[in-house]
Amino acid sequence: MLTFIAVLLLPDVDRAAAREARTLAERAAEFRQGVVEVLRTPPIFVAAGIEAVMYLGYGAFLGFLPIYARNVGLNDAEIAIVLGSQLAVAMAAKPITGRVSDRVGRIPVIVIGLLLCTAALPLVFRSESLTAFVLAAPLLGLGVGAVTPVTNALIADLASARRLGAAMGVFGTIWDVGEAAGPMIAGFLIGGLGYAATFDVLAAITAAVTVGLMALVRDPKGPAAASNMKWK
Repeated sequence: MLTFIAVLLLPDVDRAAAREARTLAERAAEFRQGVVEVLRTPPIFVAAGIEAVMYLGYGAFLGFLPIYARNVGLNDAEIAIVLGSQLAVAMAAKPITGRVSDRVGRIPVIVIGLLLCTAALPLVFRSESLTAFVLAAPLLGLGVGAVTPVTNALIADLASARRLGAAMGVFGTIWDVGEAAGPMIAGFLIGGLGYAATFDVLAAITAAVTVGLMALVRDPKGPAAASNMKWK
């Protein structure tokens, strides 16, 4: 109920634009134009791919941490502490990393977040005590807390105001694909490689995406960037 009330109180910033598209045909045409614009903007797919790859590992972490932790002797309460510790760090980090990205640029913050995820995944799935889990899992939470808000900001920097909804829709779909694929891919790999090697593979994929991000994308908030993100 509180959420519903909060939504009703939000200002409708698109009301004027909505009045311009009065008929269903006009609205449909505007939607198609927005999707086409998004599809013609490769950096949007880069930003979405970053998030998808990060959530590939994070989704696998969420799916298999309880099973792995039980196998090494943790009880339900201790598993809850591990999951809660990384979630608390992610929640605390998001407003801070978003503000930092406004000052220093999007790409440095995203790169640091991805590197934290790359380091944390192998550490978590080599841990065998509550202390080791509680030290490693918050690193993953910090990485997620850095990447998630800043990739959203990248989309907002890139897309035009009238096409932002379409851009965020494409972004969210690709993100969901990564998060859904993570547990499935990890489950397949764990059967043949085991936990540690599987999360080494997922960490390596994240590291490769980090290199690709630095090589292919200019920072829209960087000192040398243009007003819109471009390919290098």
